[in-house]
Amino acid sequence: MQKNIKIEVIGPEPSCVRCQAVKRTVEKVAEKLGKQGISVHVEKKNILSKETVERYGLL
Repeated sequence: MQKNIKIEVIGPEPSCVRCQAVKRTVEKVAEKLGKQGISVHVEKKNILSKETVERYGLL
């Protein structure tokens, strides 16, 4: 059975240096997990978008 994981990196647009570093790190981990049969989808979310605020509240 294949596992699927969704990871959301939430931050401002344009991305700050820390957000960029987090996204790169998560993508590296996702690549390693992919080799083990675990599918990881990495998505960047704008912290001020209506969708993000409605889902998580104001961060």
